[in-house]
Amino acid sequence: MSVVRISQNDALMIEVLRKNGISDEALLAALKNGDVSSFVEIEKGNFDYTRLADLARERWDDVVQAVTDGYKITFNTRNGLKYLLNVKFGVVAETDFAVEEEAYHGLTLTREQLEWLRASLAGNWRVVDLDEEADGRQAIRIELYRGAQ
Repeated sequence: MSVVRISQNDALMIEVLRKNGISDEALLAALKNGDVSSFVEIEKGNFDYTRLADLARERWDDVVQAVTDGYKITFNTRNGLKYLLNVKFGVVAETDFAVEEEAYHGLTLTREQLEWLRASLAGNWRVVDLDEEADGRQAIRIELYRGAQ
């Protein structure tokens, strides 16, 4: 089975709901019923969850797989990635890592977090290992990847 590819916005909606205590089961039940009204006020209404419900209606099996087994983001923007790191790992730009023009530097993650990031991050970014910390955490640099030029 191949990894499901979803948009950055869809990934953010899934992760924001998880961060706010919505279980995967409750998320899938709401999407299956097409009723996302209980999600409207999460994150101060910053997301239109009807878009996620539309995706579920169009590609139900893919949405189930994305929620239960993980996903690959099709394209990450600079600010979208910064927001995703905050939502998923609770890290704050300029506090937990340095922000450069085309990179984030000095972020330290657990092995599990690093695995998730590598599996989910869009191909326009890459993770570069820096130093391993004494506690087993890994310091990394996430940089914009333009491929072979």
